[in-house]
Amino acid sequence: MFESIRSEPRYKSAHNYVWACDYHVIFCTKYRKQLLTNAIQNRLKELILEKQEDYNYTLTALETMPEHVHLLISIEPKYSVTRIVGKIKGYTSYQLFRCESPLL
Repeated sequence: MFESIRSEPRYKSAHNYVWACDYHVIFCTKYRKQLLTNAIQNRLKELILEKQEDYNYTLTALETMPEHVHLLISIEPKYSVTRIVGKIKGYTSYQLFRCESPLL
């Protein structure tokens, strides 16, 4: 089951609109290889949580498996979902596999 991160009102508002855009995003390792060990899963969760403000998303739920990750994220309508998810994947993969190779 999902690990719940927050519990706040579903609808949010900006200057001239009200929105509730929640996305269930799943991404996998290449060839679905089981590369995400417990240490990598824990560090991955930390990395995803720390970039919420920088990348303009709110994490509602997060679950990691050995070969894939589930995110339930809330993104303001003015931001592209693919761009936010691309930033998350790029940042986490760089931090995990280039900077922190001892986890492997």
